[in-house]
Amino acid sequence: MDEPRDMDNKLKRLFYCYALSGLFIFMALSGVIISTRYKNFLSGALKDLQAARQNLFTMQGAVADMDSIMAGMDKIVPPDIILQVPEMQLLTSLDELKSGMKEAEIAVAPMEYKGDEVSLPVIIKAPLKDYADFVNKTGYLQSRRFPVFNISRISLSQTPDKAVSYEITGDIRTLKGKKK
Repeated sequence: MDEPRDMDNKLKRLFYCYALSGLFIFMALSGVIISTRYKNFLSGALKDLQAARQNLFTMQGAVADMDSIMAGMDKIVPPDIILQVPEMQLLTSLDELKSGMKEAEIAVAPMEYKGDEVSLPVIIKAPLKDYADFVNKTGYLQSRRFPVFNISRISLSQTPDKAVSYEITGDIRTLKGKKK
């Protein structure tokens, strides 16, 4: 009678051994799967960090470029440009133009609004007394900062009494600005 009991005990021990070894295999496989996923996650994170490090230098270069562009913009565009309405900027520029070219007759047309720009068409007529002075005045018009003077036409004419005069047609332009 002991034999069936021994057999039951042997089967129970064998079952426990199989169950225990199955549990160990399950834990080992779970560990391998978790380790593989963790390794993949870490390698992805490492790639992201390397890309971020490379992008850091690119972004620093872009920031330096933007700073130099902004410094250049300060030279071109006066800082108070956003404080004045565009029409006032054009009229102030026209006053500066008149004070810089006192002998000239300056005619203006109504302001024009096109897209992001506001322009004031201008015709400048003056006698040509000295060619160097004419070149300097034209250079002055082209070198104006902001608002800019866009020259569309320059013409020279001679009257019957041999007097020469010049006519410069163009417009003073500025940005329209955003309404608040």
